[in-house]
Amino acid sequence: GASNDLSGKLVGCWFPTSTFVGIGLEHSVANLFLMPCALLLGAQLTIQDVVFKNLIPAILGNAISGAVIVAGSYSYQFGQLGKVSSEEQYINSDNTGKVDDTNGVLRSADK
Repeated sequence: GASNDLSGKLVGCWFPTSTFVGIGLEHSVANLFLMPCALLLGAQLTIQDVVFKNLIPAILGNAISGAVIVAGSYSYQFGQLGKVSSEEQYINSDNTGKVDDTNGVLRSADK
């Protein structure tokens, strides 16, 4: 289940973000922390480089791909993408009409 204390919630946020960074993907939240740190430590970057070459593309990419992946997975799980058409139900029912309504496959007791 979900964590109720602050330390559990912080750990729940830390691992996905560190995983993105560890495998080399650009994560906008991680970049919002790492890039200002690099600037403060004297990296050969300008603020314009950080904003226009990293933060804006990373934020847009994370927002677009996150919206597509999250929306697609929820739609598949709970919406129209996961529904079986009536034609597929008829094909899977072996013309008997006995179909499991959740996924369009015959129940083992009906075979």
